Amino acid sequence: MVVRVTDGNKISIIDAGELSKPANTLVECIRDATGVLFEPHRIRRKARADAEAKVLAAKADIETDELYRRALHRLASEEAKKQENIENIMEGALPNIADSADPEKVDKDWLSNFIDKIKTISDEDVQEVWSKILSGETNTPGSYSKKTINILHELDKSDAEMINKLFRFMWVSGEPMVLVFDVRDEIYNKNGINFETLKHLSSIGLIYFDNLTSYSRDDLKGIMTASYYGRKITLDIGGKGNGKISLGRVMLTKIGVELASLSNSSSVDGFYEYVLSKWEDIICC
Repeated sequence: MVVRVTDGNKISIIDAGELSKPANTLVECIRDATGVLFEPHRIRRKARADAEAKVLAAKADIETDELYRRALHRLASEEAKKQENIENIMEGALPNIADSADPEKVDKDWLSNFIDKIKTISDEDVQEVWSKILSGETNTPGSYSKKTINILHELDKSDAEMINKLFRFMWVSGEPMVLVFDVRDEIYNKNGINFETLKHLSSIGLIYFDNLTSYSRDDLKGIMTASYYGRKITLDIGGKGNGKISLGRVMLTKIGVELASLSNSSSVDGFYEYVLSKWEDIICC
């Protein structure tokens, strides 16, 4: 059993017996794929202290050259911090590994790329997102492409803020769909979504954006249920909609769909009613 203990803002895994078999297997897969060692049964591995000890031992072999000693100290500190970042993210992922998961099905190249990208992730909130990715990929291999991992790593804070704002307009019907019917409408502009925002998100590969024509689904039949942050509506696509539904000016790319599963955005006041007004001709039941 794994127990998560909160100490201030820190959350750790302590040894309370064995990790689940899939979690242990994931640790072994990461070790085999990347050479990264991990000690899951501990409160916090003192990586920095270990690094300092290595520095002290190495100093005996270095004469008195201050430049070399400073370089060694810097290198040891950097590597210790990278290891700490990796272990923090792994700690966050392990408790969420499903008992039915088979970590051996996770692609080794994907694991190597993932570990390489998380070495420099030190912000706790961002580490939580990467932990979700690792547990999600382990539970369902193929959930997050290598391209998505690479793009996510390159996003800066302003990009992340734009994405979170966009996902506030996300409905779900099978797959997530961001509904932007008219970028000039106040409900979008007062919540940080405008032409420039959408053009930028399009340029980094998260959405398709066409301000001249609307995207639609025209291969649907029968009844479809759509939801917005838990509020559901039923649409008669096959009858009233004649097999077609308008999705507005924006569609998520494959990368956008994958990132949508990580969103913790909040709903926009009035947007549920706004969408109902756009789909009123096909709402039923």
